[in-house]
Amino acid sequence: MKSLSEKNARILRCCQYRADEPLKSLAKDLDMNLSTVHYHLSALKRAGTIKCKVPFINPYPLGYSRIAVYFSLATDTPQARKDFLSQLIATEGVAWVESVSGDFEYGTAFITQHPHRAVQRLSQISAQTGAYLIHKKVSLRQQFEFFGSRHLANMPIPDSTIGYGESDVRFDADAIDLRILSALGNTSYESVKSLQKHVNLPFATLKRRIERLENAGVIAGYFYRFDLQSLGYKVFTLLIQSRGDVEKLGKNLKLYSQTQHAVTAISKGFGEWDYELKVELKNSEDISRIISELYVRLGTEVSSIRTLQNFRYLKYTGFPALQGSSSQSKKVNGEFLFVPGIVTEQIPELRR
Repeated sequence: MKSLSEKNARILRCCQYRADEPLKSLAKDLDMNLSTVHYHLSALKRAGTIKCKVPFINPYPLGYSRIAVYFSLATDTPQARKDFLSQLIATEGVAWVESVSGDFEYGTAFITQHPHRAVQRLSQISAQTGAYLIHKKVSLRQQFEFFGSRHLANMPIPDSTIGYGESDVRFDADAIDLRILSALGNTSYESVKSLQKHVNLPFATLKRRIERLENAGVIAGYFYRFDLQSLGYKVFTLLIQSRGDVEKLGKNLKLYSQTQHAVTAISKGFGEWDYELKVELKNSEDISRIISELYVRLGTEVSSIRTLQNFRYLKYTGFPALQGSSSQSKKVNGEFLFVPGIVTEQIPELRR
């Protein structure tokens, strides 16, 4: 297990959702020399603690919705399970697939213009592979807010968040915009110049297009993905169902999240759960304390809280390839960011 120095913890805490900011700005907030910040950031990337830079892409102005599904599989053979996961990972519009424990075995999210097609596709894969979905739960994500891993270090910098949500504002994206978004979400993006080879566009055109997407709120910001599990952290997801006033519950959950730094993100949905909290903890037993605090604090506002432990992503993208875009598969620190036609040998869970 890796260890994390106090200096590195402060750097991670400061840079996580400011991946697009100049190092000079980070160095000022950290009260460190620019060269020191550069050295430690580079070392954290080489060590795999910082996995990659990923954009927050808001699908709603593009006319897309995000559907989250948690499920378990009933299969007669291990091969049927592998085939199901391989087909799911290779499906257009699938943003991520992960293995979990608790009430379900897996979670996935679709970005789609037609939510019913996500359920339809899962049914098709099930029929084709003989792996049947059981204990399945579905929710349409409406809002998402990311606080970051504030538990890493207590720092005198203002807490800020990054996120996105449903909006009546529409952005008319063409095939080139979708290609850029797919490349941004599926490569280790460090600069416009490094992105050029993935989209085959002139530098000036690419830069102008990205700025246009940022100004329109389609790209809400950039963050660094961390491999905190290698540092001994456990990641949990709490699926919270309201008993009545959904908006009131949301306000109280956000107030709790602002003071409980183990909570890294909150999302609002419509479906079989209303809110989702992401939690990072060193001690797994602390999740029971957090759940107890939520029940005490929220009382009759909560109908139920389901607890999942997140193990690893089988697929993760900042934005999946959609119809009209094209992208190449990319491995960053041993993990596929995008898999268009999965090669199962690349992912241990899917080896035949």
